[in-house]
Amino acid sequence: MKNSGQPSNADGRSRDRLLMRLLISLVALFLIVSGGASLVSESYFGRTSKLGGAVNHLSGSPAAALGVATLFFGLSMLAVWGRRRSHVLTWSLLCLAVAGAALITALRLLRHT
Repeated sequence: MKNSGQPSNADGRSRDRLLMRLLISLVALFLIVSGGASLVSESYFGRTSKLGGAVNHLSGSPAAALGVATLFFGLSMLAVWGRRRSHVLTWSLLCLAVAGAALITALRLLRHT
């Protein structure tokens, strides 16, 4: 068979998969940096879709807990680089479990302040 100069279907799929992984990694990087900044500075700024985009501001321990939740949610997205399904599931579930626990902690801290 002659090569017509076009990439084969397998090459196109691997290139699309790499592009998808890079884009997800870019979003994950943003979440990791945002969560890390909230954790270190103990302040969180966020917008809500309610009330016309009002700005929410948290400070102290609730902001740090929300920063941890954001950081681990971002880390869970990096599972797209895993090769084995069991490793991907383990990584994702552990990161999301920690993120969920941090989010529950943030909500409880907000209730008590």
